[in-house]
Amino acid sequence: MKIPSFEQPRKKNREAQKEDRELLKFPKIPHLPWSCSVTRDDRQMTPEQAVENFAGKTLVYLEKMDGENTCMSSDQIRARSVSGAYGRPWQADMQKRWEAIRNDIPEGFTIYGENMTGVHSVEYGNLTDFFYVFGMTDGSEYLSFEDVSGYAAELGLKVAPTIKIGPLEELAIPETSEFGPVCEGYVVRNVASFQVLDEWEQNIGKCVREGHVQPESEHWTKRWKRARINWQ
Repeated sequence: MKIPSFEQPRKKNREAQKEDRELLKFPKIPHLPWSCSVTRDDRQMTPEQAVENFAGKTLVYLEKMDGENTCMSSDQIRARSVSGAYGRPWQADMQKRWEAIRNDIPEGFTIYGENMTGVHSVEYGNLTDFFYVFGMTDGSEYLSFEDVSGYAAELGLKVAPTIKIGPLEELAIPETSEFGPVCEGYVVRNVASFQVLDEWEQNIGKCVREGHVQPESEHWTKRWKRARINWQ
């Protein structure tokens, strides 16, 4: 399928544009039944729900990057967990990246990715960039993986590494990340597009490594450290 050009964005009505603003905060991804790090605030599928949700669907397994969830559109950029101004030290490079491409992002689009500038609990040693895209919305639709990859390429953005494409399976988390010694986990999603509001939990899930969630440890922002990017 030919990737639509950013020069010909899909038309939006006022209601869809309103939804775009509301969807700027990335929804929580439910855990797969075999995910090992689930907190009391998380949702987790039962094995039966996972089979029903993903039956007959082709899925892409993307490496889950341990960074700061970042949302950006043509008129704003923010971290999922941050309210107010965007401009903390680890966000400076991301702010510049957004300013360079914001005029090329069609109205109504939101790009989601991981800002890897600050080291979280996983310290990567071979990052090829400080931002990795994992999803996009166009109104209320979560775009197909093919569209996400195509649009990211047009904007000069990298996409989170693909582990595999295929049907649902209880896939073991890779021992190592593509960029370092530890893989946080993976996100599995339908390769086709789907509606965020009505079809989210039937088309996406995540698996996180054991011991990744450590609530008792100090938050990474208190000891913020710049990650090593291999071209900086």
